[in-house]
Amino acid sequence: MKKIEDEKRAFLYEKNVIETEAQMVIYEHLKKGRLVLTSHRLIFINEDREVVKNFMLNNIDYLSISKVLGFMSNGFRLCYNDSIYKVRVKYPDDWIKLILLQKQSG
Repeated sequence: MKKIEDEKRAFLYEKNVIETEAQMVIYEHLKKGRLVLTSHRLIFINEDREVVKNFMLNNIDYLSISKVLGFMSNGFRLCYNDSIYKVRVKYPDDWIKLILLQKQSG
């Protein structure tokens, strides 16, 4: 329990960079919520305002654009701890750039 409390406390001191409506595929189910990029992590919060996924930026292995019909960008994929997560957001190219920028500056 102490580790969870320490993470919550650390999150309070992080700077929010950007936040938007998003959808994430979790266990093959599409969940609606909000995606928040802070100075140290990427967080997916569900519609009940609960943290569903918490990705430390320095542990994200790679990011790539997701495409519909092979040409329309509708989100991105991220690899984190050997798992692939799919996220739908507007302007996924910009999200990837911002995530990489924060990862480099962190």
